[in-house]
Amino acid sequence: MASAIETRPISSSSNLSSVKILAESPGLISIPSKYAHQSTNTHFTTASVQEDFPQASIPIIDFSFLSSTDSEQRLKAIQELGKACQDWGFFMVVNHGIPERLIKAVIEVVDEFFNLPEEEKMEYETKHVLDPIRYGTSFNASKEQTFFWRDYLKVLVHPHFHSPNNPKHFSELMMEYCQRTRDLASKLVGGISQSLGLEEDYIHKNLELESSQQIFIANYYPPCPQPELAMGMPPHSDHGLLTVLLQNGVGGLQIRHGGKWVNVNALPNSFLVNTGDHLEIFSNGRYKSVLHRAVVNNKAKRISIAVANGPAMDTNVGPCPRLLVRQKNEEGDHQEGTEIEAKYNAMKYREYVELQQGNQLDVWSSLIFKNNAVLLQKEADIQIPEMESNNVRSNQLQQDEPELKSSRMKRILLVLNCVMLGLGNCGGPLVQRLYFVKGGKRIWLSCWLQTAGWPVLVFPILASYAYRRNKQNGDPVKLCSIKPRLFLSCAVIGVLTGVDDYLAAYGVSRLPVTTSALVIATQLAFTAAFAFLLVRQKFTHFTINAIFLLSVGAVVLAFHSSNDRPAHESNLQYYIGFFMTLGASALYGFVLPLMELTCRKAKQVMTYSLVMEMQLVISLFATGFCTIGMLINHDFQALSREASAYELGEGSYYTTLIFSAILWQLFFLGAIGVTFLSSALLSGIVIATLLPVTESLAVVFFHERFRSEKGISLTLSLWGFLSYFYGEIQGLKKTKSKTKRGNPDSIASV
Repeated sequence: MASAIETRPISSSSNLSSVKILAESPGLISIPSKYAHQSTNTHFTTASVQEDFPQASIPIIDFSFLSSTDSEQRLKAIQELGKACQDWGFFMVVNHGIPERLIKAVIEVVDEFFNLPEEEKMEYETKHVLDPIRYGTSFNASKEQTFFWRDYLKVLVHPHFHSPNNPKHFSELMMEYCQRTRDLASKLVGGISQSLGLEEDYIHKNLELESSQQIFIANYYPPCPQPELAMGMPPHSDHGLLTVLLQNGVGGLQIRHGGKWVNVNALPNSFLVNTGDHLEIFSNGRYKSVLHRAVVNNKAKRISIAVANGPAMDTNVGPCPRLLVRQKNEEGDHQEGTEIEAKYNAMKYREYVELQQGNQLDVWSSLIFKNNAVLLQKEADIQIPEMESNNVRSNQLQQDEPELKSSRMKRILLVLNCVMLGLGNCGGPLVQRLYFVKGGKRIWLSCWLQTAGWPVLVFPILASYAYRRNKQNGDPVKLCSIKPRLFLSCAVIGVLTGVDDYLAAYGVSRLPVTTSALVIATQLAFTAAFAFLLVRQKFTHFTINAIFLLSVGAVVLAFHSSNDRPAHESNLQYYIGFFMTLGASALYGFVLPLMELTCRKAKQVMTYSLVMEMQLVISLFATGFCTIGMLINHDFQALSREASAYELGEGSYYTTLIFSAILWQLFFLGAIGVTFLSSALLSGIVIATLLPVTESLAVVFFHERFRSEKGISLTLSLWGFLSYFYGEIQGLKKTKSKTKRGNPDSIASV
């Protein structure tokens, strides 16, 4: 069924990039040796004809009974569903309500995709297992010595929908199909939950299926001249909860049942469904994740479409504590109130996927026992290679992809971007204020400088290009990977950033740094609100409390600002500066979640190199917007006059401008980097957290007054920060505690 996640396509020795092209080669009568499976392991023994294996009569689940309002009819369907999961791990669903015209259309449009020119399909050739759209061949070509007779397209469709641009209608058909199969899987999971003696919505709530990870996998198996030697997909189990499979009517699916391989074919207009590893983990082994494989033939192409439905990516999944208690009472070998050992470690779903899919697909799964060293034996007659227990996980965690391939690299990049954001957030306003207090008067110039440092991004982009080119061993590598759709989105964000730059520059020209910094702290509230609206950011009461306190702190400044006004400014000028700064805070609070949404909706692979390209485009258009303002205001002609009149001297004037551009570029690159690596909300948190540093530096360097109102505002702000981080720490402790105790109301987690 192949809901497993793959890496990159391969190129054969004859420079053929897909099995489809190889199969269509004129005069092909034998397969290359790299596709020949001649293992002595019976699990890899192929068959020239499917008839060599018996036909399985798998359980049939009538979906209309499961949805029935008749309680007895529904109860019977739930019992049959539970028995199918326990005895087979595979079942057929009929009367599911998904239109036959949609099913046929999806198969046809998938066939059209694989018939696209190879160059167009290869645009989706990627490496990382969680890239949103991936096209390739085999399973994990970077790890395999012998490859599989299969091309694939894999698309992440939920919680954020992605789709290739072609063929025509592909996106709309896939969206409707995935929505309907997701609803089907959700109803089946509800029945499975009840079959385990739990509430219907228990699994849905505890595994956060509202944000479930749904993956659309299209498999293309062309006719093979030597099917007795080739293998479509090796024996494997699926990660996740349930996989819903659709076929084009050509057989090839086999499952392991009763110690034998048996053929499985679906009735017309029905779906095959199998349980996944995480349902096995959740049920503590009661419902097994069954082994299955794909064999090939020499007559007709086979197309299968697997829609894998799993938990939310950041959900920790372990044995359900309530099921451990239930097993204990049923077995009768344990005293009331005692605990029995869980068979599996809890693990974050994202980490499980990366761990399992970073290696060769083999007859064993990466389900891990409590001792953290022994791999689960899927069937009694399967021989699992011996491994040193201390090396199992370390070997599995080895990966080759430089772009965010490991959590360690991601943490390093996140820290680096937080540092850049911090330097820009503290240094940018200080240098910008220095320009104004020492004689600078050009607001358009000041806002232009906030993004004019974009040329410095060329150097890391070139370094990334050189690194990628070196890793590809001479294969063609694009200098810039940003596509027109993403380019236009970044251009719009760039113009908005230019407007924000002007608002912020005007505010800094009128307000002391301490006041402007505290007003900008309200950006967190705006970021949180827009993050909720645009990217469905989740909040805790600690987060809400922090946002409230930060907002109140800024309001204190608005009501007690007359004593803080510079002597040469009127109240009107001061208030205009205040509200312009507040407007800048609100606008950038919108821009940050908009960037996160853009990253999620980009129909291409998101890498840190691409993030730098995005920032370059954003800065370029923001600078262009501000350049128009400078031209209208004749700022370029006034530079030399302003430099000669600058209090610190002409050399210091240009030095101030250069450092302002560099520091602000660090700010913007850090902001988009943190947003990409984590979230827009974290960017807002980091910006607000550095408020005390900016306050202290402004008092030291500019001798600004730090009156009681600012002290109250700062105290409220710090209180808000402490509330947020205390909530994060408590959440982490609670999660870890559940792993140790086995909370009866939740999934065991780490």
